[in-house]
Amino acid sequence: MQYSSDAPDASLCYWTTVDEANRITTLNDYMDKLALSKDWGNRNTVKVARIPAGIEVKYAVGTAREQLLIADPRPGGGVQYLFNQFDTDWITEIRSFSN
Repeated sequence: MQYSSDAPDASLCYWTTVDEANRITTLNDYMDKLALSKDWGNRNTVKVARIPAGIEVKYAVGTAREQLLIADPRPGGGVQYLFNQFDTDWITEIRSFSN
């Protein structure tokens, strides 16, 4: 699951799990957990993806680190996946989000 900008060039590299997203109640909570600065773009689109069974994917998984040297410091601590490549065909749902 990803909250991102609706810009056509929005990154598809960073995602979190549905379980992690379900524990987050507001967009600000999401930005805190994944340590995302407001200066890095709006988060007005929600994307849900499913990677088909059997597909080999290169990724790293870990905890989002705190971002202290930004205009709006964020604590991090959420589960974060970084994909080397992400196929747009894996996206199963896109919806607008307003906070």
